[in-house]
Amino acid sequence: MQIFLSSVAKDLKNERQAVIQQISKLGDRPIGMEYFGAAPQPPLDECLAKVEEADLMILVLGPSYGSIHPETGVSYTENEFQHARKIGIDILVFVVPKLADKIAAANDGASAAKYQEFLKSVQAAYLYEEFTNPDHLAAAVSAAISNYKKNHGELGRRLNPFASWNQYFDRLLDPQKYFNHAWSLVGRETVIAQINAFVTSEKKVGILYGAGGLGKSKVLLEFCKSFNEKTSGWEIRFLRESTAWSDEIVRALPADPCIIVIDDVHRFADLDQALALLRSGQYAPRTKFLFTARPSGRRTVETVALRSVDTSELTEIANLSPLKSKEVMELALQALKSAVQQYADRLVRISSDCPLVTVIGGRLISEKRIQPELFATDEEFRKAVLDGFVEELTKILPAPDKIWAELLVLVSAIGPFRIANPQLRETSAKFLQVKPWELVERFGVLEQAGLLRRRGGLLEVAPDVLGDHLLHTRCVSASAQDTGYVAELFSTFAPQAAGNLFTNLSELQWRIDQTSKKPQILASIWSALKEEFATADYFGRVRILEVIESAALYQPAQALDLVRQAISLE
Repeated sequence: MQIFLSSVAKDLKNERQAVIQQISKLGDRPIGMEYFGAAPQPPLDECLAKVEEADLMILVLGPSYGSIHPETGVSYTENEFQHARKIGIDILVFVVPKLADKIAAANDGASAAKYQEFLKSVQAAYLYEEFTNPDHLAAAVSAAISNYKKNHGELGRRLNPFASWNQYFDRLLDPQKYFNHAWSLVGRETVIAQINAFVTSEKKVGILYGAGGLGKSKVLLEFCKSFNEKTSGWEIRFLRESTAWSDEIVRALPADPCIIVIDDVHRFADLDQALALLRSGQYAPRTKFLFTARPSGRRTVETVALRSVDTSELTEIANLSPLKSKEVMELALQALKSAVQQYADRLVRISSDCPLVTVIGGRLISEKRIQPELFATDEEFRKAVLDGFVEELTKILPAPDKIWAELLVLVSAIGPFRIANPQLRETSAKFLQVKPWELVERFGVLEQAGLLRRRGGLLEVAPDVLGDHLLHTRCVSASAQDTGYVAELFSTFAPQAAGNLFTNLSELQWRIDQTSKKPQILASIWSALKEEFATADYFGRVRILEVIESAALYQPAQALDLVRQAISLE
């Protein structure tokens, strides 16, 4: 486990050392300010980002309230505690005896008042254990962690890294939520048969490709519903999106043969490590991997996979294509109540490439959130459906302000976002005109709301279609003009996220080209790259070619022009 130690540092130095040593003795990894760097008090955003890496928090309270953060108005310890609660991390609490009686003498008036309120909130929510000295504390922490592990599985993690399909899809089966998989599957029976064929074959890695919104996850759900683990001899486990791969997590796999499913594997940073199981004599005979990915990730995913398996052991299960018109109509009629089924034909026209839009649009129409007759063109109608989807998903956010939407747009543009990168946090906070610690807090709120999903240490917008729409709306005006946002993004984030930017925005340009072919939001960026390439040294040119590599799938003509330029300069 990764265990975050939260306490005042100065007055509890010996106690902190005892706890850190005890955590290490147990074979777990302590996280604390001792490891943050040379600064006596690290920035709050760094503290909160480290809290997010933890599986468990140890909160140790002594007489002193500690340093008060000037902007939040409470101590660093209280900020860490509140953030852990917000993002769902369990907390084990240890306090000195008769703490409430000692607070006044150890703090000034303002700090004492804040500490008393903090202590009340801790006592109201958690049982706690008292300690009298560092050795007593270390023993109490050791016993508490051991008990926690017994109650939460061998690893004792906040969440078991592998979930059954019921657990994995649980949050998507509530029909009251706008983003759900409660609707009946339409037109994918052949694909489910192909997945079953993969399971019974000698293949070790199977990949299901499909663009965002075509229903890859829904297909997986329906496959799992009909799959009989007892008859087949294979169990199915989904790697949770929040899990980074490590050698120890394989201990959480079942002993029986297991299909490990990784959804949106093109976003998974530790794929090489995961696939190493197929080179292990212990796991290879009883392990298969089932992936979903966007077509843009094909080359990367297959290149990594072929480092662990032979070409004969890798298979493309299917590449999802849009549903047929008859199938989209069937889906539309599911979503529309009988009173408004006169809108079915138009709903089919605007959503034939995206079942998610069909379902969301039907619900918005049925609930009279949008009226199709008010929109002169199908393009306006589709935009209204997606805007309504955004509105419904963001209703639960606290105190709506423009920062929430801008933050989602930014993650859509430069994602997956590595929250542990301090330079990226600092640049993003400055770009959005918020404090870095506030940025991290907002990430936590969005993740809890289900609008961001975590893949190891990376964050991305969920669902994909939401991110695609937000980015398009921010980059392209209602009159199909370039808003200038792309240029602003590149001037700000190119040093830290050029590759992600180019990939995400090239995909956006590809979607634009499928319809109006305007605006060309990357035209000025390509021109600037070609100029820079002409004057760059060898290493600079290699860097530029690496940046455009992933974008080449969506912008092949421009990429080939740059390659020809590279050849001519040799």
